[in-house]
Amino acid sequence: MSEKELGRKWDRCLADAAVKLGRTWPISFGLGSGLGMAYSNCQHDFRSPYLLHGQLVKERSPMERQEKAAASWHAGR
Repeated sequence: MSEKELGRKWDRCLADAAVKLGRTWPISFGLGSGLGMAYSNCQHDFRSPYLLHGQLVKERSPMERQEKAAASWHAGR
């Protein structure tokens, strides 16, 4: 694991912990559960070094694009 990737993972872990701590109440319970969730996420992140974080975007087929264009054209008339 490169140093750059390790830095990104630590940044993501710290940001995750800050978000989890910021929106939980009461503080005593939120601190424990927020840090616990952040720790669990970090542990999962470090144990799966080949996991890519991203989204899958489905591309439309030419037929689907043509059908959508025809539908919007008919809707505008």
